Amino acid sequence: MRKFKKNDRNQLMLLPPNLNDWLPADHVARFLAETVEHLDLKLFYAIHEEAGGGPAPYAPEIMLSILIYGYMTGIYSSRKLEDATWTDVAFRYLSTGLHPDHDTIADFRKRHEVAIIRAFEQVVDIAMQAKIVRLGHVSVDGTKIRANASKEKRRSKEQLHGEAQTLKSWIGDAIKQSESVDEEEDQEFGKGNNGYRLPNGFKTPEQRAEVIEKALKELEQQRREREKEDPDGKKRRAREAKKGGHETENINLTDFDSRTMMFRNGVFDEGYNTQIVVDDDHGIIVAADVSQNGGDKCELLPMVLQVENNTGWLPDRVTADAGYFSESQMKDPRVKTVEFYVKPRKQKVTRAKPTKPTFGDCMRERMESPVAQVLYRMRMTLVEPAFGAIKQARGFRQFKLRGIQGVKAEWSLVCIAHNLKKMFKLNPRLEALLA
Repeated sequence: MRKFKKNDRNQLMLLPPNLNDWLPADHVARFLAETVEHLDLKLFYAIHEEAGGGPAPYAPEIMLSILIYGYMTGIYSSRKLEDATWTDVAFRYLSTGLHPDHDTIADFRKRHEVAIIRAFEQVVDIAMQAKIVRLGHVSVDGTKIRANASKEKRRSKEQLHGEAQTLKSWIGDAIKQSESVDEEEDQEFGKGNNGYRLPNGFKTPEQRAEVIEKALKELEQQRREREKEDPDGKKRRAREAKKGGHETENINLTDFDSRTMMFRNGVFDEGYNTQIVVDDDHGIIVAADVSQNGGDKCELLPMVLQVENNTGWLPDRVTADAGYFSESQMKDPRVKTVEFYVKPRKQKVTRAKPTKPTFGDCMRERMESPVAQVLYRMRMTLVEPAFGAIKQARGFRQFKLRGIQGVKAEWSLVCIAHNLKKMFKLNPRLEALLA
C-alpha cells in the first residue's frame, strides 16, 4: 500500500513556535515588516500619547502593517482583516500573533489619517534612497473612485429645509404624546422620579436633525467659498449655459465631501477624483492625491509640486492627457524647469486670418516630435497598468472612509501597497535594495 504524508493535528509541538519559521524567506510580508521598521512613526505614537490613559493600545507598526498588507492583497474590510489575523499565516506574522478586533482596526485607520499620508511620503523617500526613482520622466493621470455614500442621499438646500421642518414637527408631536402618556400614568400609578420617556424612534430623528443642520452649515460654507472664487458669478453662468440649466446647491448627507461625478461607464455616482504621478524607471508612484473636481484641468500643477515635496526634486519631463491641458499651470514659474508634454484639446476651426502661434499651437508642434511620441507611448505602460493593478487586480473600487481627509489617507494606503509590491519585485530584501 502506498504511503502518504500526514500529521496529527492534536500532536503537541515539542518546541515553542517561532514566527520567523512561518513564512518563506522571500515572502512579501517580510519585506513589508522591514519597510515599516524603517519608517518614522513618531506621529502615530504622538496621537496615542495625546489620548492619555486607558488600556495599552496595539503598537502602530503592527496596525500599519496589517492595513498595508490588506491593501496589498485586496482585503479592505476591517472585519475581514480581523479574521485574517487568525486564518492567514502572513497576517499572523505581521501582527506578531496578536488579534486586534475590527473596531480597533477601523479606528486606527480613521484616527491616523494624517500620519498615514506622511507614511506614503516616507515610502517614496525610501524609493529615492534605493535609487529606483529617476524623475527623468513622470506621467500624471487620474481615475474616479466611488465614495462610501449613495447618490440617493444627496439633498438640495430646499429639501434639507423641508426635512428639517418635518423632523421638528415630528419631535414636537412625540414630546407632547410622551407628556400626555406620563400624565395618564401618573394619575394611574402615582408620580415617579424617572421623568418622562420619549417613545422609541425619537433618537434617530433627533440625530438626523443634527446631520441636516450640519449639512446646511456646510452648504453655506461652500457657497461662501464659491463666491470668493467667482465673485461676479461669471464662471457659474458659463457652467449653467453649458449645461442648459440652473445650478442647484446640494450635498450628500452620508459624506459631505463627496461629489457627483461621471464615471467611465457614463453613469453619474458619488465619488472622488484620485490622482497619481508615476515615475518611468520602475513604475513607482511618487505623488498621490484626491480631488473633488470632476475634471483634471486644475490638477497638473498641484501634482507636479507634490512630486517636488515628496522627493526634493522636480521631474525633467511630464506627460499627461488632454484633460490636464492648462496654459497657466504649465507656465507657472515654480515649474519653469519642467518640460511638459500634454496633448492640447482639439482646435476649433475658424476662418480668421492666421495670427501669432498660441501656446496650444506650440504644444501641438512639440507633441509631433519623435521624443514626444516615444514619451507618450511610454505613458500608456506607466499609469494605466498602475490603475489596472489597483482597481482590477486588487479590486479597489470604493473608499471605506468618508470625508476628504479620510479618502486621502486611504488612497495613500493604496499607493503604499502598490509601491511596496513594485519594490519587492526588484529585491525581496529592503537592506539589499538600499545597499
